[in-house]
Amino acid sequence: MNFKTKLDKVFNKEAYTSKDEIEPDISTVFSILNIENEELNEELRKHINDSTKIVSITSSILNQKTFKILGQLKNLYDLKLYNSNIKDDDLKRIALFKNLRVLDLGKTNITDNGLRHLQTLIGLQTLSLNSTQVTDEGIRYLTMLKNLESLYLMNTDITDDALKYISTLQHMNNIWLDNNIKVTNKGIKHILSLKDLQEIGLVHTSVTDKVKNYLRIIRKIEVW
Repeated sequence: MNFKTKLDKVFNKEAYTSKDEIEPDISTVFSILNIENEELNEELRKHINDSTKIVSITSSILNQKTFKILGQLKNLYDLKLYNSNIKDDDLKRIALFKNLRVLDLGKTNITDNGLRHLQTLIGLQTLSLNSTQVTDEGIRYLTMLKNLESLYLMNTDITDDALKYISTLQHMNNIWLDNNIKVTNKGIKHILSLKDLQEIGLVHTSVTDKVKNYLRIIRKIEVW
């Protein structure tokens, strides 16, 4: 699998489905691209009383009404807000969606301050923070999410200290750390205690080939 293929995997439905979930019925998926405010809200309202479980709102403008409507989707477990205008304070609303298992906040203006609001989403299994301003301090807030299995941190501002926090998440199955030059061999030592780790992205980090080969050959971890 080449790097482009891997990126495609990271941003498609397969990558955001828990290993315990079956392929969702298409009737449970609401997906929309590049839409704003009231038009978006009007489309969402149509799904309040149906079985919608997966909502993907990409490159769109959200407002407070949007989050109120999302809160009425009783079956919602997968919310993708990639490249939307969501802000730190909006995560207070997201934190009320207790059934969430998958949350994509990639390429948004979310910072460490916003992540503290997510500590109550204890059922969350997959979280994407790709291309955000998140640092080690924000990852510290995630240590409360004990059921987290997949974490996407490509192109952020994390260092080895972030991996120290991640090492407390014992159900972690895959971690994507690409384009984080401050991640080194020292950081990898922190996550060697993760017995369920099967896949890790280390493209454009400072982790050496020797350590990558150790992960592949000795630990049987798929390394990119």
